[in-house]
Amino acid sequence: MAALSGRLESTVLQGEGFVLRRWRAGDLDALLAHADDAQVVRGLSERFPHPYTRADGEAFLAGKVVDLGHPVFAIEIDGEACGGIGARPGSGERARTAELGYWLGRRHWGRGLMTRAVAAYVPWLAGAYALHRL
Repeated sequence: MAALSGRLESTVLQGEGFVLRRWRAGDLDALLAHADDAQVVRGLSERFPHPYTRADGEAFLAGKVVDLGHPVFAIEIDGEACGGIGARPGSGERARTAELGYWLGRRHWGRGLMTRAVAAYVPWLAGAYALHRL
């Protein structure tokens, strides 16, 4: 996945009831509140631990868990980071592909927010990175 350099840092995607934006150091407490939930973790990869500790959150926000140089965004609802969405790039013959991942704090489930977040993120991602498959 080609780097977008400074453009990625300033990317903000607005949607109905949410904003997709870069993660910030100040998101730590909200991240811990929403990520430390066994129901949230249930369908996620092994890179998303449970229980989700302060050390886990600090490592994530420092870019030690996923490459935050990739398009990994917080899902902000009412001014609070309540989930995340991102893409892991393919390489070699799969260089124009990416794997989509996302999660949302449980108190925001059942309102169609994640469906709308994916619908906002995917077209932007495909265009910004010239993806052929997600």
